Amino acid sequence: MGKVAAIKSKNRGKNAGGVMPDAHQTAVSLAVAFKKFNKPKMLSHDSHRSLLLFLYLWLTDQLDNITSITDIPDLLRVSTADKCEAHCLRNFKDGNTSWTEYAQPYHTQRGTLYLWQPLPTLLQPLFQPIVSSLSYQTPILTQREKKQFYEELQTRWKTPLLLRRYHRNKRDVFFRYFSYCIQVDSGLSSLAKMALLGPERLHHKNATAYQVEQTDRLRKKIFLAQNRYFERVIATIKVLGLNEHFIYTVLGQPKNLSEPPIKAASYLKKSGIITVYQLNTQNGSKQYEAIPSVLIGSQRSLAEHDVVSFFKGLNDEVEQHYLAKNMTLEQHRLYYNWRTIQLAFLFIALTGVRPTHAITIERRRCFAGEQVCVNDKGRWRSVILCSYLKTQISEYLQLQKTLTMQFPHHQPNQAMWYLIDEQGEQQLLTAHYLRLTMHSLWPGVVPYQLRHFFAQCALTSLPPHHLAIQQIDRLMGHSNLGEHLGSDDQFPLTLVPLQNYLERLVERLGLLKLQRLGVVGE
Repeated sequence: MGKVAAIKSKNRGKNAGGVMPDAHQTAVSLAVAFKKFNKPKMLSHDSHRSLLLFLYLWLTDQLDNITSITDIPDLLRVSTADKCEAHCLRNFKDGNTSWTEYAQPYHTQRGTLYLWQPLPTLLQPLFQPIVSSLSYQTPILTQREKKQFYEELQTRWKTPLLLRRYHRNKRDVFFRYFSYCIQVDSGLSSLAKMALLGPERLHHKNATAYQVEQTDRLRKKIFLAQNRYFERVIATIKVLGLNEHFIYTVLGQPKNLSEPPIKAASYLKKSGIITVYQLNTQNGSKQYEAIPSVLIGSQRSLAEHDVVSFFKGLNDEVEQHYLAKNMTLEQHRLYYNWRTIQLAFLFIALTGVRPTHAITIERRRCFAGEQVCVNDKGRWRSVILCSYLKTQISEYLQLQKTLTMQFPHHQPNQAMWYLIDEQGEQQLLTAHYLRLTMHSLWPGVVPYQLRHFFAQCALTSLPPHHLAIQQIDRLMGHSNLGEHLGSDDQFPLTLVPLQNYLERLVERLGLLKLQRLGVVGE
């Protein structure tokens, strides 16, 4: 494989929809880790605190950052009344069920925000009793224990005799198991990935600039995703018969990591969200209060009802210029120009193209009126046209033909739609002109925000029109080397869900209800 082909393959492997890490090798590597951190010298006061710290660092993808003893965090237990801060754990009691939560960072424009995140269900039998036994605001390991932990982490990982007939991952690959899962998970949104990986490690770094989500919804997505990643390893442990390598003792009782998961707490069962609570002790009372959810992501998102109102108002403006058979040439031209502007706005809102160039389609890049190619950031990419947009283009071209025949010296134009000035000269519709027009119709909003809106609609679409993250990336034109036009494969069946989503978007915007009075020259 050549260098460029290798880069393409690597990029495809990091994208959503790629291959998950090998669960077999990960399970064996986890068994080796259990063996290392279950040694008698690692057990302090009959507590698996070193094992707990290792699993916490593994889950949060921090093991690669441990290059010295000082890099090992002081993992602290705090009360439910304390503010959430980095490297903290707490046990939240919901009815009769106590659930361990850790501090999950969220990257915002104002800095890093920490919010409580419930640990995966399979880790609760280990974490909850150990965290309950810890003193508040006291590091989980002493300096001597940190030294032992660092030595076990950095020294060569030897495979025990009973595990040598199995294959295991290299240590660095095993350490990154969760980050690999996150990168290729097609069911995890870009904003959830940003929270878990950080902005600098996202595959398509700009994807998060187009979307916005509440932290309550992100918390639920992260909880479900981490459960999926753990469950696939535990399922492999059972298949391979490695259960005996995952025994630990809590409060004198033997436990096994591969045991059936416990029942989830009630606050984790809400559909689509997980609300986090904090104990309020002011005024001598003690009661749990929900911490308000925070918006993460784009600051330029538009409300759906506002976009619906915009297109209704735009349609009303266009139809005001329609006078049927009594139109003069000048009135015909003005009506045509408004139809051109309307078509450009529809093109942005229904395809998500970037309105930074001439907002049109080249005739030679439109194939049978079904799909088109646009030049986007120096690369050609395919754009799918929904049936509504194809109808609008067809009607517009009929109007265009009727009008241009009335002007002398008409020259064919490669652009599918364009403006016509008072002298009958053709003028390309520019992003600047479209921005000025939108400002007059919707002050404070720019056409590019319709692209943000397109991405947000794709993110929030519900079954049966829900899209995976790589499908959203395809619609938005987010790609790296090896994923753009000419490098990836597009099959008819892969385009069906995208086409169905676009048809549904037309309904959401109420475009089918807008009346079209007619086409001049009919």
